[in-house]
Amino acid sequence: MKLLDELKERIVQMGSSSSAGRLARIGASMCHDSYSSVPFLDISVGFDQSNRELVKRCLFITDEPDYSNADQFEFLHWLEQRGWDIERWSNK
Repeated sequence: MKLLDELKERIVQMGSSSSAGRLARIGASMCHDSYSSVPFLDISVGFDQSNRELVKRCLFITDEPDYSNADQFEFLHWLEQRGWDIERWSNK
């Protein structure tokens, strides 16, 4: 999915910053409902306009023309491969 590719690229560009962590967590939560997301206030004050626009698209991921559950699963795997502790965000 183009959206997930853009999200990956942005996370990589941001490195290990807190903003990258927030985007990673948003990505995990849009791929599976067992992951909690980021508070709206953190999005509002912590992101610039381009990142807010990306988050808006994440909110409506199923509207993306190339929406794919398989790509969502792959994104979660991609996060884990890069050392993001996504289990920490689990609602379980």
